[in-house]
Amino acid sequence: MISPETIDFINDIESIIPVFKKDPVTSLSISGYPHYENVISNWFAYFLGSNGEHQLKNLFSEAFQNCLSKKNVKADLSWLKSSVEAYREVYTKKGHFIDIVVYDEYDGTQLKYKNALIIEHKIYADLYNDLDDYYNSIEVEKCKIGIILSAKKRTDNHLLFVNVSYAEILIEIQELLGHYQLQADYKHIIYVTDLLNTMNAHSDNQTNEEIDFCFEHGAKILELEDIKANAINKLLAQLKSTVQGEMFRYKSTPAYSFVIESCNVKSFITFYYQSLFKDGHCLFKYWLDKEVVQAFVESTNKDELQLYCKSRGFEVFFKNEKNNDVIIEGTFNYDSKSGIPFPIKLNEFLETQIAAINRIIQKILISNKQQP
Repeated sequence: MISPETIDFINDIESIIPVFKKDPVTSLSISGYPHYENVISNWFAYFLGSNGEHQLKNLFSEAFQNCLSKKNVKADLSWLKSSVEAYREVYTKKGHFIDIVVYDEYDGTQLKYKNALIIEHKIYADLYNDLDDYYNSIEVEKCKIGIILSAKKRTDNHLLFVNVSYAEILIEIQELLGHYQLQADYKHIIYVTDLLNTMNAHSDNQTNEEIDFCFEHGAKILELEDIKANAINKLLAQLKSTVQGEMFRYKSTPAYSFVIESCNVKSFITFYYQSLFKDGHCLFKYWLDKEVVQAFVESTNKDELQLYCKSRGFEVFFKNEKNNDVIIEGTFNYDSKSGIPFPIKLNEFLETQIAAINRIIQKILISNKQQP
């Protein structure tokens, strides 16, 4: 029994459910590295160097300058608009490694920088690093500033380090990009766009609407999940008792699907019901058993099957799947407003359209046996 409160919740759900927005696909997400600090740090260091092949000059270093200025950092930051370099994994006095050091000049004999940014990059990890060691390991002539570059704003910051979140640096980069991108080639515009999209996906710009919604309405969501699970179980039980004729037989229930076996042809049909309650669609795959699939493949007269399936909007092809072949894919459409129960309509579909396919395949197999 569905409670009145749940019915009210369902009626109101369109006005309260958050709109799900997928993050854009990037080369980093495709390659499986969107969460890797080292990978994003490598890209960041590459674009921080003003003399790199990217030709974006001081786009990233000027963005840091603007961020630090807005945070009222009391230092001369003009050097960030001059020629700068960025090094990764800089060794410290205590044997640790600084993620990125950005500098304008370096005196190798004195082991001293003129000006430097000391950047510790954190996406989600805790700030356990010895930041005093990081800061003290970089000797400068004029100015050094510690930065904790993080996906989201942090509260566990260090006295000598300024927190710059992805959202903050992204705003500055995006505002400056129009000025700098005219100098860059198309390839590097794609690279920097990919990096910015990847960072944005981790930033404070991403809301927690979906998470907040689930926490607020978790009990009702679980109730709806139970209702759906019970509905599926009842539907499958009805199918099992309905599809038990001379032509077709209910066989099994794999995850998110059910299998119907043909009694007269060595074939079976898998129906996938993920979208059934949404739009009434059931994708199906028609399989031939390993005992007959080779004979079917070797037969030459498949025109009738092609024509019939095409007239019904089905696709005929071959796809190796273990010891069976999918030879037909299509969709069974159910109108829930028809007043006819789903098992009855599916059985009707089986005994008309699928039965017609079975008869054609039987003819093909018999014809193949008769060939010399």
